[in-house]
Parts: sequence; C-alpha cells; structure tokens
Amino acid sequence: MKPKWLLETDTFDKNIEEEIKEAVTSQGMEYKVIDYVPFDGLVFDQYAPDDCVIAHGSLGMTQQCLRKTQWVPGAWCNLKHFKCHHYYPRLNKYLLNDEYIILPYGELMRQKRFIYRTLGYDDCVFMRPDSGFKNFTGKVVYRGDYAKDIEFFGFYDVEPEELVIVAEPRRIDEEWRLVIVDKKVVTGSLYKYRGVPQLESGCPDDVIEFATKVAETWQPEKCWVLDVCRAINLRVVEINSFSSSGLYACDKFKVVEAVSKAAMDEWQEYHLDDKEEA
Repeated sequence: MKPKWLLETDTFDKNIEEEIKEAVTSQGMEYKVIDYVPFDGLVFDQYAPDDCVIAHGSLGMTQQCLRKTQWVPGAWCNLKHFKCHHYYPRLNKYLLNDEYIILPYGELMRQKRFIYRTLGYDDCVFMRPDSGFKNFTGKVVYRGDYAKDIEFFGFYDVEPEELVIVAEPRRIDEEWRLVIVDKKVVTGSLYKYRGVPQLESGCPDDVIEFATKVAETWQPEKCWVLDVCRAINLRVVEINSFSSSGLYACDKFKVVEAVSKAAMDEWQEYHLDDKEEA
C-alpha cells in the first residue's frame, strides 16, 4: 500500500500544483483533486475510509477533512499549535518578533498610546493575528493610519476577544520557506527579497543550519513548514501547517518523498495500535 494524495484545485499557483502532481505520479502514487465548497459543504468520498491519505489545500478544506474523515494522517493542520501564543514560548530565542505584547482586538484602540510608547519605532508597530487561521494579514501600522488600519482588520469579522500580536517592526532582507519532516529539513525556497516576491529553489547553508536547530527544538506536527528571514541575524518569521501551505520553489520531489514516508509511518503506527487493542 502507498499513500494517496488529495489536492485542492486553484488554491496555490497552477505551476506549483502541476509540479506536485508530477512528483506524486513519478513516485508511483495516486492523486485526486477536489474543488473547494464553502460552508462545510465538501464531500470526501475520493478514497476508502481506512486509506493512507495526505490532503493539501486551503485551511477550509483541510479542516473539513480532519472533521469528516478517518484518513490517516488526512491533514497535518492542527491549528492550535500554530497560534503564536502556543509556539512563541517554545521557539522564543529564535523569533523575529521576540519583543511583543498580546492584546485582544477590542483593546487595540484604547491602548494606542501604550502600544507606541512600548513598541513603537519611527512611529510604527507591527501587528498580526495570533490565530493560525490568519483572520487578517500582518502588517506595519503607522501611527497616522492607526484607526483606519484597526478598522480594516475588523472588516474580516475579527471578534473583540480575538488576540493580536503587537511587536516592534523589523527590517527584513530575505525570506525562505523550509519544509520540515520529523525534525529534519527536507528542502527550502527563497520566496521574498526585501519585501518583493522572488522565488528561488534552495537555501544558503547557514539557513539550513539555523532551521535544523529550530526543528530540533520543538515540532508542532510530524510535517510542517518554517519561515525564516535574514534581519541582520537569521530569525523565525512564523511557522505554518504543511497541509495548508504553499511550497513556492521547494523541490517537490523531495517534499512528496519525505511527506509520503512520514504519512505511511503514521498510518502503520495507527493501525498497529488498533491491532494491539483488539
């Protein structure tokens, strides 16, 4: 038995989707595609209930997959582990946003003076959602645009109690995404240079070495992605779930190979436990 892949259409760049499909089939595995249906409307009948299946697509699709199927692993997308307040204490010494406060969204307007007095730099602060769902996109907020930006965040139906990370802004030169499997770096890709999207396969040796240290410190799941930047020193920008992350210019063959092996190992462990209980 080999793992089977379930790929959501039109979620990531079309060329990257095709590269994943080619990597799956070239290694003798099967894939099927699924179109996203909102409001919990997806049907997961593509494979048998006890198959070893790897889902890759949007957060909405992967969360429905976890709720509605018995597939192992199904999706690596435990959003609790990707909340900043969950992983910041575990990876604290590596963080880009190593000086930060966490406030409820509903308190941001009232605490404006405190925020800029504590973390402001050149009349700017950086804000991002705590949630792994990323209710809004993190950005630098200028003092003069504060009310407008906070109101804009609320456009995404952010509830007053939802947590927001506020940090001193940092200048970033390069940003890479690395795929981690079982605490090992599989492959990586440059995805941004000085704020401008730029894809380039591979990472410098010092980035691989840094990412390996981070991966060995703690892992949220068996397979995940790590975003690293160079901001004078190498730092962790954020971590994300494997099943709902784009792979940019990462080596898709290496990704599929490593992730499929991890999925099969997890499936075998699960079914071995079933036999022992029986």
